Amino acid sequence: MPARADIVFFSTDKRPVLVVEVKDTQLYPTAREAAALRRNLMAHGLLPAGRFFMLATPVQVFIWPDDAAIGALPPYSASATSILDVYGAPKVNAGRGRGGALEIVIFLWLSDLAAGARKPVKTSEVDQIVVESGLYDQILGGSADFEVGL
Repeated sequence: MPARADIVFFSTDKRPVLVVEVKDTQLYPTAREAAALRRNLMAHGLLPAGRFFMLATPVQVFIWPDDAAIGALPPYSASATSILDVYGAPKVNAGRGRGGALEIVIFLWLSDLAAGARKPVKTSEVDQIVVESGLYDQILGGSADFEVGL
């Protein structure tokens, strides 16, 4: 059975370049807690292959390149505040662990960047980690989908 991803972004040649896990909870506010979640997903074969992995929560966004070690802290992290300010702040449901509204917000933000409908904002810390990580160049002109099996 293939691993499933909340959101996957594909390059212009249809290769998966970003796997996004969205957690509508405040349980992963630190890099250490985010790294533990990623490690568990990898250990159980639940993390599909992709060039980058992003964990998005209502508090923080974390990005790892695909060559990061299994227990590595995310080399890129930023507050999710600017995304939520622009695209709307869904209500956090701490008990649920996944969020449809937050998935849509993250999808819209990244889709707008990928389509060129929105340029990365220099004052947005989260936009800047997308650029600094090299992720922006990988998704630009690409496409995305929800609940993808890889």
